Amino acid sequence: MKKGIVLYSSQGGSTEKVAEKICEGLYKKGCQANLVEIDDRAPKQFDEFDFIGIGSPVYYFRPSFLVMDYIDSVQGLSGKPIFTFVTYGSEIGDGANWLRKKLFKSKAINIGHFQCHGRHLFPGYTNRGYIFSPESPTEQELNQAETFGKTMASNMFSNQQVVASPYDMRTNWILRFERFVTNQLLVKILYSKFFSSKKSRCNSCGTCSAICPMKNIDWKSGTNPKWGNNCILCCACEIKCPNRAISTPISWFIFSPFLWYNIMRTKKNKIEWTTSEL
Repeated sequence: MKKGIVLYSSQGGSTEKVAEKICEGLYKKGCQANLVEIDDRAPKQFDEFDFIGIGSPVYYFRPSFLVMDYIDSVQGLSGKPIFTFVTYGSEIGDGANWLRKKLFKSKAINIGHFQCHGRHLFPGYTNRGYIFSPESPTEQELNQAETFGKTMASNMFSNQQVVASPYDMRTNWILRFERFVTNQLLVKILYSKFFSSKKSRCNSCGTCSAICPMKNIDWKSGTNPKWGNNCILCCACEIKCPNRAISTPISWFIFSPFLWYNIMRTKKNKIEWTTSEL
């Protein structure tokens, strides 16, 4: 039995569900896979594994900074069979390409790629009354993820050369510009300074600190949270706040044209959506 590892990051749970189904598919075809969330405890060496899977949500038309930084920190990818998977709520653009190209610069062996929708609770959209892909990943999408896992297992047992999935088409200049103005350096030196909680609403529950994937929010019982600069702009803190007390730069007026453009484009592309309560 081949032994591997499936690593993932998942702010809203969609990518985790997909990862679990991929592991089920691998197991049914004779592969054992450890399912591991990407954090500071995730392994950096892969000598003991026969294959690797890496998954990420896509937002701002790129994979999570957390996942990309993790890939930069690991060793031993050369010659390893690797598959990738991503989830996205509204539009993926060429976001998955970033993950795949970074991995395969390390001379890893590309054996497959999977992508599907995931429930999108991004505040830039929910604050305007929209939730995209509200039921995703659907049962059909999860079944497809399991089938993908089975295919990856078959690819590893096959002696034939694997033809990897083609890359997505390059996205348009407006989405690329939006991606540029939310790049990691700007998030670190600028946007991270403008996260705050409204004292009139914050009840000091600590939810934001507990769910932050970067452990970037300093909180003690009875105090308001304080943000550092190790932010990935996932806005999980704002999404999960039970009292809608958190304000982030996504609410700035300069982002409004981008967000409305994305909303209209996503609706035009007939992506499933529902209204959210403002």
